[in-house]
Amino acid sequence: AMTLVEDFCPIPDIARTDIDAAVRRRLVTISDRTGRRIKADFLGVFRDGIAEKQDRASFMILGNDVILSLATDPPKGMKDILQRKGVNERVIERYGAAIMSAVQRGLDLPKEDWPRVPKGKRWQRDDDYENRLKRLKQTRDLLTTEHDLRPGIVAANQLLMDIARTLPGDLDALAALPGMRRYQVKHFGEGLLKAL
Repeated sequence: AMTLVEDFCPIPDIARTDIDAAVRRRLVTISDRTGRRIKADFLGVFRDGIAEKQDRASFMILGNDVILSLATDPPKGMKDILQRKGVNERVIERYGAAIMSAVQRGLDLPKEDWPRVPKGKRWQRDDDYENRLKRLKQTRDLLTTEHDLRPGIVAANQLLMDIARTLPGDLDALAALPGMRRYQVKHFGEGLLKAL
């Protein structure tokens, strides 16, 4: 049987940078100053794998600030992880060993093998896109208020930008977008598509 880390943080997947755009920008800065970006990549892949399997928003598994904290100041043990703001006993019980393993993989990987942050695509200014994105954000805000949820649970900004750019025509196309969770399609998909 595979361990959690093998399931959620496989070596072939280290080139993935499935961390939201705001964290990615902060990681570049961290990498420039401390060389700690690799651990954040491992932790991000680990977190996103669990979130996908559990059909939950990634930040509900382990917050971005926790990932950055673990990457910039690697824990020496489980007690050290538990000292971090945003980490509780349940997180340690469920994922503590896997988190330590992901951090250690990041520490052990030679710098020349570190994943690179791909350069962002440059998009031509598109007023229609800007209007679609604005409508999607308004729809998300209405859904957030209606269901008393955090905006990132309904749809993070990066996901809304992907929807506005790709123009999915139906729920299947929406579900195929990277980062889109089943619960988001089921509960909010129709509303998001109508906003397009």
